[in-house]
Amino acid sequence: MVFVTSDPHGHVEVLLEALRDVHLVDRHANWAGGDATLWCLGDLMDRGPDGIGVVDLLMRLQRQAEEAGGTVGTVLGNHDVLALGVHRFGARNGTDEQVLSLVVTWQRNGGRDEDQAALTDDHIEWLTALPALAEEEGHLLMHSDTTEYLTYGSDIQTVNRAFIDVLRSDDLDRWWDCMHVMFDRYAFAQRTGFGEARRMMDVLGVRRLVHGHSIIADLRGVEPAEVSAPLLYAHGQVLAIDGGIYAGGPCLVVDLDTWPDS
Repeated sequence: MVFVTSDPHGHVEVLLEALRDVHLVDRHANWAGGDATLWCLGDLMDRGPDGIGVVDLLMRLQRQAEEAGGTVGTVLGNHDVLALGVHRFGARNGTDEQVLSLVVTWQRNGGRDEDQAALTDDHIEWLTALPALAEEEGHLLMHSDTTEYLTYGSDIQTVNRAFIDVLRSDDLDRWWDCMHVMFDRYAFAQRTGFGEARRMMDVLGVRRLVHGHSIIADLRGVEPAEVSAPLLYAHGQVLAIDGGIYAGGPCLVVDLDTWPDS
């Protein structure tokens, strides 16, 4: 079984409750999923009360799942890249225009000083090694609903290596380029969305795209509290799973086996 969730945004207790509901963790917040696979599609931090708590939880569950024969993985979200950028550059030059813009962007997008203060070297090492894209059973797991990932390569490994290279660099221009890619959205919800999804699927050799980032309520034009399930759109090629936790929506944990090809 392959489960996906997305965009916990510091709401660690909400995430834990959702994982308990599908029996992936026990009442003590330990892995109970056996050989199952769980992916979180990014945006661990910002907007919510305990981003580092989410990071710690996923790091611990990853270790426990491996010991049990299962898998817990995480892909990078735009807020994760933004928080890492502030950590790397924010204190270097308080008068540098680019750095100031970075910090202001982080603040306006729900950045929390508590998360920055709690980041350790272990957190940084783990976060900067996360993939931008992953593939499970023909599903491309991605944070942002954009084709801009393809500007970094035409296969998943090349894209992931490029992102890791950026996050280990001291070139702020490259970080900005990366963040612009990650903040892009709605590529598959436009009039040309079917074709854009098909193009990305063909290039990367997958049969469906699964993303977070853009909340289902916005894609459907409803209130977040009205969301109760993922959204399959673009003629069944794209599955949106971000329930919009920070906006009052649910934390969805989706079993991909229940979403067969249409």
